[in-house]
Amino acid sequence: MLYLTHVVWILLSTVLLIPGCNSELITGILQEEVLLPCVVTYEEDFSYDDLVVLWNHEEFNVHHFFEGKFQADHQAKQFQGRTQLFPKEFLKGNLSLLLKDLRLSDAGSYTCNGHLTKLTRYSFREIELVIQARYGNECNESSALIPSLTIAFGCLVIFILIVLFRRKKRSRGTEGMTPKDQSPKGKKE
Repeated sequence: MLYLTHVVWILLSTVLLIPGCNSELITGILQEEVLLPCVVTYEEDFSYDDLVVLWNHEEFNVHHFFEGKFQADHQAKQFQGRTQLFPKEFLKGNLSLLLKDLRLSDAGSYTCNGHLTKLTRYSFREIELVIQARYGNECNESSALIPSLTIAFGCLVIFILIVLFRRKKRSRGTEGMTPKDQSPKGKKE
């Protein structure tokens, strides 16, 4: 029975390994635009000059706003001309990013970091972007591959545990028996 408990525990752990549990999942359509949400709260008076907004995509700088303006020299080349923030919304804590002309390479993890001054802590937000074809439900390779691999891994773990459970059960049933006792004929007599 102890092995069955372990099987259930490992199965639940495997299911929980599916990525994106700690981040919001957003779906975008190839060659269209998508709004990546980021809303923060300020602990003191708001000032455009003190606000810092840092949007990043994995290792790339997507859109940085500080010193009261967009910092184009901090933006990765593949995002140039395709991003937009809404400064009129900053006062409300809305630091959302509009990403235009979506590409398959845009899929992945985005982070929004924002803070008002050096005295306030950063507000952090993580978003997972999945890109779909314009028509249909085809997902990009990265979004479809990871859950498939997770499910395949879970099935493999379950299979191995079942095999080990059966072997352990057989070995318990034959411990201390002579070869004659283990044969079907010996058991009937």
